[in-house]
Amino acid sequence: MVFIDDLDRCDEEAVLQVLQAIKLYLDHEGCVFVLGVNPEAVKHAVEAKYRQVGREGNVSPEVAGEHYLEKIVQLPFYIPPPDDEKIGKFLDKLEVEGKAPAGITDPTAWLGYVRQVAQATQNNPRQIKRYLNTMRLIARIAPQEVTVEGVETSLDRLKLAKVVLLQFAFGDFYRLICRYPVLLYRGQRYARDRQAEGGEPVAAAEDQRRESLLEDLALRTEHLDRFAEIDRNPLLARLLTQEPLWDSEAEAGCYVTYSGAGPSASRPPDSDQLQDDLLHGSVTTIQAAASTVLSQGEEAVRTHVEDLVRRLTDDDSTMRYRAAVALGFLGEGRAVEPLVKALGDEDAAVRRRAADALAKIGTEEAKQALAKYNEQAGESDEDSE
Repeated sequence: MVFIDDLDRCDEEAVLQVLQAIKLYLDHEGCVFVLGVNPEAVKHAVEAKYRQVGREGNVSPEVAGEHYLEKIVQLPFYIPPPDDEKIGKFLDKLEVEGKAPAGITDPTAWLGYVRQVAQATQNNPRQIKRYLNTMRLIARIAPQEVTVEGVETSLDRLKLAKVVLLQFAFGDFYRLICRYPVLLYRGQRYARDRQAEGGEPVAAAEDQRRESLLEDLALRTEHLDRFAEIDRNPLLARLLTQEPLWDSEAEAGCYVTYSGAGPSASRPPDSDQLQDDLLHGSVTTIQAAASTVLSQGEEAVRTHVEDLVRRLTDDDSTMRYRAAVALGFLGEGRAVEPLVKALGDEDAAVRRRAADALAKIGTEEAKQALAKYNEQAGESDEDSE
C-alpha cells in the first residue's frame, strides 16, 4: 500500500508524472494507492496539460480533468471538515486559553480571536495552528513600547492579535490596510457607525471629523460601495467593532506595521497598484489612493490625472464614474476641462460625480462651469414639470 499526500501542491508536470506512474501499477494485484489530495487542484493540473495538447491536436480539456481522475481513482472519499465541537476539543488539546502569547492578559478574549480564525477558515486546523504560532512569535519579538504621534505608549498584545487575525481570516482587507494603514482605523469607525445605526453607514454624532465622502450616501447607491470589504463581510464588520479598539489612525497604522507585514506596511503602493486603487469599487480605497498620490509629488499627480482623464471616456459607465470620483479627490485643475465635458455624460450618475469633482477642485473655471450646469439642470427640471 502506497500513501501519496499533497499531490495537489506539486506543479502541473509533476502531478501528471505521478498519475501516469500510478497507472502502470493499477493492474497489479495487491497494489493499492491512497491519494490525499484536493481533487479540484489535480483536475486543474490535468486540464492545463491537456489544453496545451488540445491546441496542437485533439484532446478536449473538459474531458481531460473529470474523466482522467475517474479512471484512476476507484473509490473516492471526501473527508468532511471538522464541526465546531471537534474544533473546540482541538483547541482544548492545544491549551489555547491557558497558553496565551506573552503579554496577553485576557485569555478569554484571546480564545475568542482563535475561534474567529476557525470560523473564517471553515474550521481549518492548519490555519488555526499557523495563527497560534505566528502570534506567539510576534508577541515575543515586537517591542513593548512604541511612539505614536510623539507619545510613548505600550504595544497592546491583544490589539496586535486582532490585526494578525485579519491577516489569517480576512486576507483581502489585510492586504488593503498594508497598502493604506489609515484604513484600519477608518474601517473600525465605519463598522461601528453601521452597528450604531442598525446597518446604515451614517456618521456618529460625536465624530465631527468625518470625511465628506462618508457623508455622501449617493456614493453607496450608485457605482461604488462605501467600504466594500466591510459591507460584504459581516464577520469582518463584527471583529472591527470588538474591544479593544484603536484610538487614532496613527495608532492603528502602528499595529499594522508590527503585525508581521514588515516594511511593506509602511511602503506606499507602486504606480500600477495606485492606478488600480484609484478605480477601486470602494470609495474609501479611492480616497486613500488619491491621498498617497498627492503625497508623491507633481509628477505622480500628473501621471495619474492623465490616466483618469482617459477613463472619463471609457465605454463602461462604472469606470467613468470612478474616474470622476478619483479626480475630485486629487483636486487637480488640469482635470477641469475633461470634467466639464463629463457634465454631458449620458449617465446621470457620472454627471453628478463630475459636478461633485468640480466642486472639490474649486478653481474659478470649475465654479463657473458648475454654476452653468446647475442653472441648466434647474431649467430642465422646470421643463419636465
